[in-house]
Amino acid sequence: MPSTLPPAAHPPGALAAATRAHASSLPRHLALAYLALIVYASLHPFSGWRDDGLPLLSFVDAGWPRYWTTFDLLINVLAYLPLGFFLALALRRLPGRLTPALAALLVGGLLSFSLECVQTWLPSRVASNVDLACNTVGTGFGALLTLWHG
Repeated sequence: MPSTLPPAAHPPGALAAATRAHASSLPRHLALAYLALIVYASLHPFSGWRDDGLPLLSFVDAGWPRYWTTFDLLINVLAYLPLGFFLALALRRLPGRLTPALAALLVGGLLSFSLECVQTWLPSRVASNVDLACNTVGTGFGALLTLWHG
């Protein structure tokens, strides 16, 4: 219910507290929005799902992919960097200086692992351990940036 008090009647610091509360939820919203964007980009076109008979985790111990480019590796690192940054900021209330960054790394790595597993059923996508590694490294770099950000 909105306050009916005139602005001058609000307790001192109430506006500052409300602004801080709103600002502290921004990284969480950005992390969730970016996470949704990654899921969408990783599973697009969302059609043609089928089981080719490959084991779900066959990509984990697969060799180096036959077709790869430095650009592809760099894009995978850069795509997950903002996720690590936003997640670490959203989790900054966890105790300790490194805990939010480590938690962000874990979430980003698990997200990438999950999406690579799901890509096993999409013929237009290729599940790759190299993508998993690059995505996790990107998440880690983004999370480490929060240590310098504050």
